[in-house]
Amino acid sequence: MVESHDYQEIIQQEYRELVRASGLHSDEELEMVDRAFEFADSAHKGVVRKSGEPYILHPVAVARIATELVPHDAEAICAALLHDVVEDTPYTVEELREMFNANIANIVDGLTKIDELDGSDASKQEINYQKLLLTIDDDFRIIFIKLADRLHNMRTLGAMPEHKRDKIASETTYFYSPIAERVGLYNVKIELENLSLKAKYPKAYKAIADELQQISEGLNDRISHFALPFEEQLTHLGIEHTLQRRQKSIYSIWKKMEKKNIPFSEVYDLLAMRIVFTPVQDIPESTQCWFIYSLLANLYTVQQDRTRDWVTKPKANGYEALHCTLLSKQGEWIEVQIRTVRMDSIAEYGLASHWRYKHEGGNDAIASFREGVANELSKSRRATSTFVNQIQSSILRQQIAFTDSSGRRHKVPRGSTVLDCAYALSRAIGNTALGATVDGVLMNLDHEIRGGEVVHIISANSQLPSRKWLDYVRTPLAKNCIAQAVRDYREQQTAVGRRRVLTMVEAMEVNFSESDLLPLLPYFSISSENLGDLYIAIADGSINLARLRKKLQRKYFYYPLSIRRSPSRKLLPRQLPFVGQPSSQASDEQLEYEQSPCCFALPGDVVTGFQLDEEVVVVHRKICPEGERLSAQRGEKIVKVHWESSEERFYTAHFYLTGDDRKALLADLFASVINERNPVNITNVNMQSDGNQFQGVISVSVRNRKELESIIHTVNSLVGIRRVYRVDSPSSFSGW
Repeated sequence: MVESHDYQEIIQQEYRELVRASGLHSDEELEMVDRAFEFADSAHKGVVRKSGEPYILHPVAVARIATELVPHDAEAICAALLHDVVEDTPYTVEELREMFNANIANIVDGLTKIDELDGSDASKQEINYQKLLLTIDDDFRIIFIKLADRLHNMRTLGAMPEHKRDKIASETTYFYSPIAERVGLYNVKIELENLSLKAKYPKAYKAIADELQQISEGLNDRISHFALPFEEQLTHLGIEHTLQRRQKSIYSIWKKMEKKNIPFSEVYDLLAMRIVFTPVQDIPESTQCWFIYSLLANLYTVQQDRTRDWVTKPKANGYEALHCTLLSKQGEWIEVQIRTVRMDSIAEYGLASHWRYKHEGGNDAIASFREGVANELSKSRRATSTFVNQIQSSILRQQIAFTDSSGRRHKVPRGSTVLDCAYALSRAIGNTALGATVDGVLMNLDHEIRGGEVVHIISANSQLPSRKWLDYVRTPLAKNCIAQAVRDYREQQTAVGRRRVLTMVEAMEVNFSESDLLPLLPYFSISSENLGDLYIAIADGSINLARLRKKLQRKYFYYPLSIRRSPSRKLLPRQLPFVGQPSSQASDEQLEYEQSPCCFALPGDVVTGFQLDEEVVVVHRKICPEGERLSAQRGEKIVKVHWESSEERFYTAHFYLTGDDRKALLADLFASVINERNPVNITNVNMQSDGNQFQGVISVSVRNRKELESIIHTVNSLVGIRRVYRVDSPSSFSGW
């Protein structure tokens, strides 16, 4: 244990290191920083962090990181030292304004979290996100210091309990790492993502880190051998340069393994090389970048469709570079990034580098970010959560461009689909879109564009949007247009929901009047007294019929719900997720555990639970994007989960399979799934074959993860099966 006098020595040593790193030389600035440190040290006196360290070490560490993001800036250092004073101590913003100056006080105010919700339906997290975004017009340094604060919190996350680590890590990947990317702080983005992965999935993180450690020497040898020919050419031509080796981040490797369902050994793009050179005067930097590109193209085969020109037209966050992918003599593709020293500074320090390089148009990227946030705010009086979601979708994501059939360029967020492009052209084109030709190739509406393509939308007046289109799009504009079109079907949706409720009640064999539903509306957060809103929510899946039935029984009919599997039927129609029972540990709380319909969590999965009300906990797999979003926006709803399987409770699960088509394939599949060792039901089958090979998704009812894994293992042993793995939903397969 560290003694208090030892901590004082550590604090003073850390502060001296901060002053050295600050690069400040003015006596006036150094005196102001000293005052800020002494004030913060006094304000936080006696307060310790979860790790047991004095709290003052945190703001000192944040200020040290801030010196890298906003160099030679005394006000930024002072604000970083004082950033928690107003939030955690009795001091006010006005007092800081009097003791220091208005700029420092305004930055601290922008970094201070709100205490009260003032009747808002949004969570504190969402309101704090919104506040942070809206303060950037006052002083952009607020963003940099907030990222420094988040980075240090992530570096010291180990002392927190698991549920807190999950919440903070989810916030980081959902909100803060996209901000770091949007302002061009790629090193911060990468570290935040890696630390988030380490916090949420420590075993996966360690496994990838160990794999990289084992092959690191071989990777370095290969990249050195690859770089030798063009390094000699650059030196011979007198081009002053440095070569930087770059390894794919652990988080990026993990994301690729998860997305493509592949092992580490099948991730091939682990290597990259960066050429950073000092340009000569009087020749445009972009011209010099393309000259170096031509040298590389003479030495290696270039993968043309992977060339990215961000020197002619930089990214929205100010990033400039020329990227190309080359085939090495050993037969592996290696990405090479070409940058000038100025471009490299912008790439490393993002928009903060514009304080260093005051070249013409240097603040365009900052202005673009501010303008984007302002535009989202001005579009409508949205709920806080909607505003934050739209900022996250449309501003924090990187932008890509496509060209329409008339030759006009349009920008959309990275990850956008053909349907997003259609709505970017106009609402009318989007609502009547059938598909598109992308660079002359016919593509479906859900095809994701890479950027740089020519997109020609094919439309027909007879086409109408459907709710399924919401799964095809990424942009808020497209989602809003589709939602508006779908609202035109309100009467039809009301009829569908009403029919489902009446069918359910008929099966319950009880006396029922629709007026019995009115007292239940507040339970489902329906403020109006219009049953149509309830029926629409049931029709679109927002309200689970099982929960409605349970509530009806408890309020009016007073007998327990009994869900039992019918042993007389081997094949059942597709069912809604079942409601499970809590373990004995949670029985005192009388909670129900509900399987989420987005990731279909099972007992035995690594999960996060969200308590919707006093009775229901919805369970998501930790890997579920929707669960991560909820953790980031509704962290206060996270509860400890005691979810155990039982003999009587069955849950929906899905697995994908592919292999060689043959006679009696389905019979063998069904026999392997439905047997005495696997007492489960097949609830849905969606498979297609081209005559030689088949692929598809099978849905089953199982009691826990172990049963599903047993089924997958059994199916995988059948003759002709090439691959079997679990998927989140039947929509993971949409045909050939």
